[in-house]
Amino acid sequence: MIRHWNEINIGDVVVRDGREDPTVVCDGVSPLVSSLQELFDLMKADHPSVGPWDNLPTFGGADPRNTAEVWSWNETHAIVGTCSSDINIESRDELEEAS
Repeated sequence: MIRHWNEINIGDVVVRDGREDPTVVCDGVSPLVSSLQELFDLMKADHPSVGPWDNLPTFGGADPRNTAEVWSWNETHAIVGTCSSDINIESRDELEEAS
């Protein structure tokens, strides 16, 4: 099935600039998500394009020491929480102090 970015689901082909891009097939979060903040916004909205939370992308930085309830991260921040209603973005410094 071909869909536009705001309707993307797992296994869909991405449409860019009105044209199908057969080289990109979504196997979870859309490849168009390029930052921790974008991912957080989709997760917070419980958007279906996010797919299963156990295979989310990360955006740089080493793995946190403790990854319990840590869903994704970049070099300076991490998405933490148990579900879409209680996730937050926390600084990596705060996260490491709590470990």
